[in-house]
Amino acid sequence: MQHSIIPLAFTILFSFFLTPAADANPLPNSDYDVFAEDVELRPGVTVDVHVKIYVDEDRPCRRTVFAVPGFSTTAATWEPLAEALFAENPTGPPVCRVAAIDLPARGGTSVPTNLPFSDLDLDDHVTAILGTLEALRGQGVRPRTIIGLSQGGLLVQMAQQRLLDEGSNLRNRFRIRKAVLLASALPVEIPWLLHEIGAVQGLISQFATVDPVLGDVIDIPAAAAPPIFFSNFSGEIDPAAPTGAEMGALGYIAPEPLYAALHLIGEEPFSRPSVDAGIFGPQHRTRLSVVGFEQDVFFMVDEIAALYEYLSGDANGRRLAWVDGPFSVHAMAISNPEDMLLALTGSNVRF
Repeated sequence: MQHSIIPLAFTILFSFFLTPAADANPLPNSDYDVFAEDVELRPGVTVDVHVKIYVDEDRPCRRTVFAVPGFSTTAATWEPLAEALFAENPTGPPVCRVAAIDLPARGGTSVPTNLPFSDLDLDDHVTAILGTLEALRGQGVRPRTIIGLSQGGLLVQMAQQRLLDEGSNLRNRFRIRKAVLLASALPVEIPWLLHEIGAVQGLISQFATVDPVLGDVIDIPAAAAPPIFFSNFSGEIDPAAPTGAEMGALGYIAPEPLYAALHLIGEEPFSRPSVDAGIFGPQHRTRLSVVGFEQDVFFMVDEIAALYEYLSGDANGRRLAWVDGPFSVHAMAISNPEDMLLALTGSNVRF
């Protein structure tokens, strides 16, 4: 009798390991949309967050990138980089899925309940990001890399800081191994020339308006977006940049809450966001890469270098990379991601 139990036990054990888990169903093999429903931003304030999943239809794999867009832009802006990564990824193994988040009231994401849209600040954006990452795990989408562009880069920093304050981090909570910041906005600890001379405050104030539905917002018209995001120091617009009409048709632009904009630039009632030194140090096990752009009119080369060292503790710039050239502009990841990736070939930046 004892001898018959042993084979039975092995049969049960092997069937357990060989049977797919309930949530291991194959994910769609083409672009699709998912929602993180009822993400709580504050007590009693919820939002349904839309995530656009861009999929490499020709190459099944498990490598997923989670992407956070920049100021006043949407998940749609990540499609060009997703397609470039699918075609060829000189920074490492193939990326086959890019999950791009729409922040509140952008793209397919709802307006918040029980709170004026205009009152959302950057902390609310961070809450939306963390809540969405949590929800995606239940839908079989488990990113191993997080990317932030411009303001999105600052939101990634703030997300890591919040998790550290809670006794966790991006690696422990979500198994995120890599963070890539592209033309990232700066925390208050890094001096920001454009802020010091009042230029960024003046730029944002130009587009302050009252939306009949959303209230006080910063609303950049699509026609005004190309010279803002895609110009070099000579005022030339990247020839590869989308036109204003294209940006409107593609849904690239959306209003930014007034408070989020004031939080970004440290205007009353806010200070610029603060993060601790070393939040992406090796002890936290999410490997940081920072990419700066020679012709970025928002964040200077020395500012991006200082940001990398401050966040990583690495004074040797091992994963700090530069993209040079006459049109290495602030939003090159949108206008010309192929050349951006080509410029990163041979660097230690890893998507």
